Amino acid sequence: MELVLAHPTGQTELAEGKIDVRPGGFKLRLHAHVVNTSTAKPVERIIRTLELDGDRLRTTLEMEAVGVEITQHLSSVLTRVEPENHR
Repeated sequence: MELVLAHPTGQTELAEGKIDVRPGGFKLRLHAHVVNTSTAKPVERIIRTLELDGDRLRTTLEMEAVGVEITQHLSSVLTRVEPENHR
């Protein structure tokens, strides 16, 4: 998989990884090469993990930036729910 993202904070991510398809979902881990503009805070590396298990999507974002070693920066869990009109 490949992912290209441009952030309003002055970074661009060029990420690549492999998708591991499993029964009921997948796991994807993307390692990004980060390019910073001259006015952006320095980000050295980003690792994104997306894991779908049935109706749950878990995401984590690890970041190495402004002199701090790679550490978890963000995480989320999204759960699919049926819209009211489809029940």
